[in-house]
Amino acid sequence: MINRNLAKDVILRGIQVIAKQGITLLIFFISASILSSYEFGVYNFLLAIIYIFIVFGDFGISQAVSKIIAEEREKKEAKIGDIISNSFIIITLITIISLIILLFLNKQIFGEFSAYSYYIIPLIFLIPASSLLDGIYRGEERFMRLSVTTVIVGIITVPAMMILIKLYGIKGAILSLVLFNLMMTLSLMIGIRKVKFSYDKQLIKNISRDSLIIGLGSIGLYLYTKVDLIFLGYFGFIKEVAYYEIINKIQVIFLTPFLVIAQVIGPRITRLYARGFRAEVIKRLNKTIIYSIISGLIICLTIFLFKKSLFEALLPGYATTEMYSILNIMLIVYFTQILTSIIPVGFTISTGHAKISMIILLIFGFLNVVLDFVLISVMGFIGVIYATVICKVSADLFFLGLYKKKLRCQDR
Repeated sequence: MINRNLAKDVILRGIQVIAKQGITLLIFFISASILSSYEFGVYNFLLAIIYIFIVFGDFGISQAVSKIIAEEREKKEAKIGDIISNSFIIITLITIISLIILLFLNKQIFGEFSAYSYYIIPLIFLIPASSLLDGIYRGEERFMRLSVTTVIVGIITVPAMMILIKLYGIKGAILSLVLFNLMMTLSLMIGIRKVKFSYDKQLIKNISRDSLIIGLGSIGLYLYTKVDLIFLGYFGFIKEVAYYEIINKIQVIFLTPFLVIAQVIGPRITRLYARGFRAEVIKRLNKTIIYSIISGLIICLTIFLFKKSLFEALLPGYATTEMYSILNIMLIVYFTQILTSIIPVGFTISTGHAKISMIILLIFGFLNVVLDFVLISVMGFIGVIYATVICKVSADLFFLGLYKKKLRCQDR
């Protein structure tokens, strides 16, 4: 029965994540096919900048709240309503601070592209808000409602988004993201239960404490993903920003199924660990690693063999020797990312060891910034690719080794 329920939740969560990621990717690839490579580079450069503020707006709150709600459900007197309202207080305050910074330093931050900033600013609240609501639903294991809502919103908004991109170019692509996240936020808010409007200083401290480690980890992750785009943009490699982000999106496509599984098993691992079943958690972790290795090898081999056909069919404007060379180099990153994709959300956060992920991401994230600056100055665009490979692969392997060692020590 447990396996059947897990399979059901994986399917439901899969529908929701695939629908949400699918819409985001649809916006991305429609933009890539309609906009010139330079315009598409500008679009991704702007998103990379705004994601700095989005990372601070969420700062791990959505994942922390999902974990806290899962723990609260084990108690007789759960305070889920208080958790929801106080979480929104936190992200609202952070959004206000971010908004003030963006308004006062608009031209300094966005440079020659500052005219687009006013269209993109709403995302600093909408993405963290929809992410928080998603975390609440996950913590309550309401995967059916979550999947149905996402699919319906997608069906309603996709036609409008396609029109916006075709008519207004970069502005339309940005407004498409705003429209989708606005509709997701409003739709998920309608389905929230047990809301209790309250201000609880201690609860805010607890949520902030739990989210702090996850949020710092998110900053580390940003330092060796989106920060690469900012370096490329400021060094004048605007077209190359488009190439690099397409490579990243291919990774997102193949990682999505693993993230679905992670988000579904997370609450279950939390309950197992809270009840003291440490050996069972280790057993499930080892199985996850084996399945991930097999899956990673299959996926990377598939990309290597069929990359040319896929690009010529879907993105002919980017079917170049340069793109294929970059993709081949990045395959090792794809493999180690798949290897560790389930563990951070599915296990590390659930067992209260998010600090391990945070420390490694921050260390290698800052290392990536240094290598980006050095290698892009010496080697040009390809320097960013080598910096990413060195830092991501090292971070993934260190993280996996340290987390397994930590669990084994606690089980003795």
